[in-house]
Amino acid sequence: YMPFTKGSAWVYDDVALDTLTGERIPASLAQETDSITAVGTVAGRADAYTLQTFRAGLSTDTTIMAKTTNTFDQYIETPLVSNFTETQAEWRSIVDFTKDNLTVLNTDLANITLIETELQGFPVTVKASGKLIINTKKGGTATLTINGASVAAQEYIVETSIDGTLSGVVSFAGNPITLPAGFFNPFKATIIARYWFADNIGIVKYKEEPYSIGASWNATKLFSFDIPAGSQVQKILGRERTLVRYTLAK
Repeated sequence: YMPFTKGSAWVYDDVALDTLTGERIPASLAQETDSITAVGTVAGRADAYTLQTFRAGLSTDTTIMAKTTNTFDQYIETPLVSNFTETQAEWRSIVDFTKDNLTVLNTDLANITLIETELQGFPVTVKASGKLIINTKKGGTATLTINGASVAAQEYIVETSIDGTLSGVVSFAGNPITLPAGFFNPFKATIIARYWFADNIGIVKYKEEPYSIGASWNATKLFSFDIPAGSQVQKILGRERTLVRYTLAK
């Protein structure tokens, strides 16, 4: 599926997706170009490719990738968790084209700082602990029109989820005080990303669904204060990229 050669380039229409409706936000539409700018060893992989993303002539992102006969691999930090804390990049097989299901990662997390919020005017640091699971499953097929030609594509769905508990530390009169166990409701966050691959072209479409992440709590008494039920939620825009044209270097 992945024709990686230095100098190859893929031009995409890139658009943000609304956090409430999942619909495209027309004002965000822009074109981006992904280009293979280097080939060589990265973190022990001699078959690594450096893909740079350009928007309006400026480099906006760099992705390190590789492939085997059957897999699409990336050198990435821990998905979802890296939004909130620094993690060590590792090689991970994101898709195995010979399998309908693939477990990319299954690990435990402890005390990852999730959000900074306030309770009754007092600063609170909320941390998450639990299970992080990344699964990829084979989806359906689609036909896209690229450069006026019909292209058959295979979908793969990557689901990243954290399921666990929250804990918190409140700064009261300048002193850090741990909130009682069970103060926060159980925590779950999920990101769904969809890749469509076309043979000898690469990724012809990518869609990351909008998602939200946050904390909620029930009404309770804390110290001498009555704390009403509440929540602190951060909504993240989705993203959709659709291939417009491409050039494969020899």
